[in-house]
Amino acid sequence: MSSFAAYIFSCCPSLLAATQEEVFRSIEQSVSGEPVDSAKMLGVILFVAATAIVVLVIAQRRAAKNDPTGPKVLNHNGKLLKEISRGIDLSALEMRQLRQLTDQLRTASAPAPTNPLTLLLCPSLLKRGQSKK
Repeated sequence: MSSFAAYIFSCCPSLLAATQEEVFRSIEQSVSGEPVDSAKMLGVILFVAATAIVVLVIAQRRAAKNDPTGPKVLNHNGKLLKEISRGIDLSALEMRQLRQLTDQLRTASAPAPTNPLTLLLCPSLLKRGQSKK
């Protein structure tokens, strides 16, 4: 490696002869060579900022979509009934009885529940359904 450096410096004696003033002068010329167009610079800064914002929004959406700790969405009444009946250990017979009571209340009274789970949440409706039997 030292032979390579010796070869470079022997070929280019101007590199060795450069003084500190020449180095500073060269740096100054390269730095203050062309004036910077402020409109172009503003455009570049805005482009970089917009790109960063788009990347952050996309990353946020992907993180929210792939988040396994988020709540599971249940949009189907049947699936919701199954999930809740499993959670509170309702047997199939008990669930059938709740459905029958809901149907009886729907035919008998004006403000009737449409979901059997409503009977579990509102004891007064459950009592009214049992008294109609």
